[in-house]
Amino acid sequence: MTRLLLCALALCLLALSGHAQTKPKPTPAPAPAKTSYSAADVERRVTAALEWLVDHQNKEGYWSAASFGQDTARPRAARKGNLQWVKTGVENGDAGVTANEHIAMTSLALLAFTGSGYDHKDGGYKSTVRNAILWLRKLQQPSGLFGQEGSCSMVHDHAVATMAMCEVYGLSDDQILKPIAQKAVEWLVDAQNPGKGWRYTAKAGDNDTQMTGWCAMALHSAKVAGLEADFPAMWEGVNSWLDQASAEVQGVYRTGFTSPGGGSPRQRTTTDWVSHPEMDAVNVVLRMASGNKAWDVKKPSKQFRGQLDLFGKDLPVWEDKKVDYAYWHWATMALFNVGGADWDKWQSALLDVLLKNQRGWRNEDKDSFEAVLDEHGSWDSVDPWHPLGGRVWSTTINILTLQVVRRFMRLNSK
Repeated sequence: MTRLLLCALALCLLALSGHAQTKPKPTPAPAPAKTSYSAADVERRVTAALEWLVDHQNKEGYWSAASFGQDTARPRAARKGNLQWVKTGVENGDAGVTANEHIAMTSLALLAFTGSGYDHKDGGYKSTVRNAILWLRKLQQPSGLFGQEGSCSMVHDHAVATMAMCEVYGLSDDQILKPIAQKAVEWLVDAQNPGKGWRYTAKAGDNDTQMTGWCAMALHSAKVAGLEADFPAMWEGVNSWLDQASAEVQGVYRTGFTSPGGGSPRQRTTTDWVSHPEMDAVNVVLRMASGNKAWDVKKPSKQFRGQLDLFGKDLPVWEDKKVDYAYWHWATMALFNVGGADWDKWQSALLDVLLKNQRGWRNEDKDSFEAVLDEHGSWDSVDPWHPLGGRVWSTTINILTLQVVRRFMRLNSK
């Protein structure tokens, strides 16, 4: 949903308040047993979630955080909304808001399909992917920007759209998409603060770790797809910002949102959600992606080891005000690249939480399927970003997270 990935969506009407207020740390959960879920189990759940997206795509090709319920292709199915904590029993209580013409939601959904190997040429979701691509193409400006210049979520929306276009181009090798993706890459590179990271607008002058994470990983996808940019200079700036945003806090190396230290970015309406080490996870992912030698998994520094320990002490749990899909996503990517005991402990807890609480498999949804339960395959909108992205955000980001786990399972089985 936007910037969340979340980042997090940088919406004008719901501005971020910066770091969340310091809260007591949750009691560390005991190390979970090795997961009993198989790669086939994860594959089935991802497919169910993709089917939910297919059935909630607008006929124009986009996904809306706000009106996905009106776009449903399950007209006779019961719509129950969130089962716990957030606006339960409220009509459309699992909806977010509409911003910048649904660009971020559509881009995240595209990434969910490409993450499973589907594009507009091959596979069972060709028309779904094609319609989304065509819709996004119509919104690209001559400058390369997806969306409108000056919108308050401009950089984040564009970064996620760029990532999606780069991935669908890299997957399909469709040469028609190459100039579209290349121009998007050029706009994003030009939007970077000289020698640093990104914020909500182009060359804003200030930086934040969350936005920098989305932008840098979009350009990482561009490089993998064979597109052109000055990637070394980009990473040099990213590392410079991360150095500036990180500091030792009470003996632990922490990376902050807009300044040194820990804490998660929050909306003003969700500051009571527990703060997790999301920015530390973004830091680890970016440092490793950049090839920074100080963050070599084979020789972890004190700083590296300290941030990994943060994730092990803050495992995914399904509790009110503690669910944080964005944190789970970034930490999953970080620990996947680390592997070993850190990863085993994390992915076991993650699968237990996500698969038990996917709609259609909860106790409340017993014996349900797509035709009788509109939410079947999705996840409830109960994390700190629920006012922005709603059920579309929660479902797309959890698909992307589970795809990382599925990749590990496949590699591990070979």
